[in-house]
Amino acid sequence: MSLRENKEDLVNLLSDRDNKVVALSGKWGTGKTHLLAEVGRESQDKSVNGALYVSLFGLSGVDQVKQKLIEAVVPRLNEHPKGRDAVKQAIRPVLKVLQGFHPSFAALSELNLMLLAPMMLRERVIVLDDIERKHEDLGTDEILGFIDEYVQ
Repeated sequence: MSLRENKEDLVNLLSDRDNKVVALSGKWGTGKTHLLAEVGRESQDKSVNGALYVSLFGLSGVDQVKQKLIEAVVPRLNEHPKGRDAVKQAIRPVLKVLQGFHPSFAALSELNLMLLAPMMLRERVIVLDDIERKHEDLGTDEILGFIDEYVQ
């Protein structure tokens, strides 16, 4: 299959909202990441051209994957004050409940981010790259569980 045909197929797959997961496979260095970036740049669909990208290279747990995705989305929230404010309002009640158990919860920024992850990543296209280069402690079943969690 030619690169042009692959690109057309990928554009069609991404434009079909019934597709919740799309996987590209191929040998290292064949241009999968480049193809995704090109399709993203050219897309008129905001969710596609604003896709969140994380390389799994060296990551050893799903929490690290979530952390990387949150790090990718936070700068974009600053571009959209309404979205940023909605996130702040959503987390306040959760933090108050947790602080009722112990005041130290407010200081745990990683926990705060993990609590926000499902809301911040909702309705976003997420690209997980370099799966073959993940840390041995990050199991394929964990990756698939993460994907299933966010598709649901």
